[in-house]
Amino acid sequence: MILLVLLPAGCGGTVDIPATLRTPEVAGVVVEAVRLPDGGRAYRLADGTSADIPSQKEVLLGGEPLVSELLLAGTDPDGRRWVAGVSGDWPGRPPGCFLFPDQGRARDGWIETNGGFRLPKAADFYDSRDYPNDEFASDRGVFCLNERGEVTSYASL
Repeated sequence: MILLVLLPAGCGGTVDIPATLRTPEVAGVVVEAVRLPDGGRAYRLADGTSADIPSQKEVLLGGEPLVSELLLAGTDPDGRRWVAGVSGDWPGRPPGCFLFPDQGRARDGWIETNGGFRLPKAADFYDSRDYPNDEFASDRGVFCLNERGEVTSYASL
């Protein structure tokens, strides 16, 4: 006797959140980036704020943010600065959606990701899955971040 088991495509991921999470202290869409004398960058953001990121930092995700990308920046518990750029240029996604591919879980108004980020969950968060829950385990899952770095939705591609 042969037993055939079919698994839905796009599943198979696991949620494995690291003990130390990075929570952005600054988030915003970059409108200008200027090199600082120390080799770091001064970013002017669409909301009128600015962020100076020194040259001594850890660069995460897609690299240092470019103009029109979402900047996420913060400080690790050991005092090291970090910066990440999240692209919003994805075909078929709504304007203002910065695509953040990862797995994670919802906890107390936050989304914690396998990649070690702790991101604020937007009040109007939308989960497009047929059976929403607090675990986002699909290995093809993506979060959508708004211009403030809040997670607005989750979908499996």
